[in-house]
Formats: sequence, structure tokens, C-alpha cells
Amino acid sequence: MARTIEQIKKDMTDAWMGDEYIRAKYELLPTDTFEVKFPKAITENRLFFVIAYALHIYERIFNTKSDALTAYVDAMRPHTREWYIKMMKQYQHGDVFNESLGGYEAIDESKQIVKYCSLSTNTSGVLEYKVAQDDGSGNPEVIPQNIISSIQSYIERVKDAGVRCRIFSNPPDKYKCRLDILYDPTVLNVNGSKVSDPNSFPVLDAIRDYFISFPFDGVFSNTGITDAIQLVPGVVIPQILESWAKKELTGANWEQIISTYHPRSGYMTFNENDIDIIYHL
Repeated sequence: MARTIEQIKKDMTDAWMGDEYIRAKYELLPTDTFEVKFPKAITENRLFFVIAYALHIYERIFNTKSDALTAYVDAMRPHTREWYIKMMKQYQHGDVFNESLGGYEAIDESKQIVKYCSLSTNTSGVLEYKVAQDDGSGNPEVIPQNIISSIQSYIERVKDAGVRCRIFSNPPDKYKCRLDILYDPTVLNVNGSKVSDPNSFPVLDAIRDYFISFPFDGVFSNTGITDAIQLVPGVVIPQILESWAKKELTGANWEQIISTYHPRSGYMTFNENDIDIIYHL
């Protein structure tokens, strides 16, 4: 950004006033300032203003050319994975995309509904997006198909020529498991509730928090959720006996998780009735 005329003038006059020769020639005192010692009508003040004005015009021209050059370089640079994700999150639902500008005329973050996004390339070379919106509580939520169609049209306009893209937004994959927990009876009851608060079930809360903090399109692991449960006060030894996941698709079957699982939708959830916990001493 170009400096203002006042900023340029002050930079020059501060340096000028600090010069020993100038201070001696004009018999300047340590407390003297340029504007007080040389009012606007004085020749020195006018001279510095003219020079500052010229430098201001030069900086504005230079910045304009620099911005244009940067925009040109950005346009010529091959688009990266990060660029495609950035463009997806810039989609504004209901607004008209200006192709001549390469964006929207006005940025409105309230219309940027794609809050979660990941990108991968399938075996056919097609870029596959996994996307989700925010449910209002900071958690991923499926984007309706009619909106996905609009997003697909938007991506077709911004993507590089010849690049194929597919967009998915699916309900969360389901999770269930069987747990064996050795517990401390001074902290937990035999049903998993707190001794100090029978309405609180901290192991279930730990599992819920694990999925809330789960990175979008991350990889679930039995070890990771076991570590989260291990941190619950009153849990001595947690062990996952079995765990399963299911894609939220018609006719999908539960598949056992041996070690890790990559959710198709990019995120996961569970029903409390699907968490079978055996507490014992």
C-alpha cells in the first residue's frame, strides 16, 4: 500500500531535522519540530510537500503495477490442491459468480456454506471433494443435494480446463463398539455413571468428544478412541473388544474395524444404544 503524502513528508523531515549540519545551519533546538520551525508558508515546507506528493504518486503507480503483476502470476501458476479447497470454501450460495472477475462482486461469508472440505484424486484422475456444512454447533452436517448441484456448477466455472471434479456430501458414517472397562468404584458406578453425579456418563461423553474433535476426513483408530477413554477419571483399563463402522448408504453393512477406518463421508457419529460397555472390578 502506498504511503500517504503526510507519512512520506514526515519520514523525510524527521531525517532532515536529525542531520547535524542542518541543526547547526538553522540553529535548531532539541525540542524544535519541523512543522513548528518551518510553517506551511516557508519555502522548506513547500519543497518537502512537493517532493512528498511526487513520491506518493510514484508509489501508487508502482503498487498498481505490482498488484497487476501478482494477479497475472497467480493466474498463470498451476492450481494446487490448496487452491481448489480455497475456491470451494469461497462458494457463496445464491450469489452470481462473475467469470470476468474470477469471483464474486462482494464477499459475504454468511453465504459461504461449505465449512468442511477435503480433496483427493481417484484412480481415474478425477478430483473428488468431500464437503459438509456447519450444523450451528460447530459440527459437520450434510449439504442437501440441490445445493450440491449448484456447487458443482460453480466448480465447473472456476476449475482448470480439462480437470474433472466430483462433489460428495454424505450423512455421517455410523460407529458402534463393545468395550470392556476396569473401573474405580470410588469414582464410577457399575453402570458407568459418576458417583458424584449419577446423571453423568463420562465414558460416553469421552467418545462423543472424540468424534466432535475428529478432523474432517481424518482416519479413525481404535487406539485413538481408547486413549481418549483412558483419560476419563475412574477408568483404570479400557479395552475395545470389537468395533464396527457403516457407511450411511441404503443397504450398507457394518464392517469390522481391525485397526483404522476412513469414513466415506469424512466424519462419524454414533447412537448411545450402539455402545455396549461392560464395567467390572
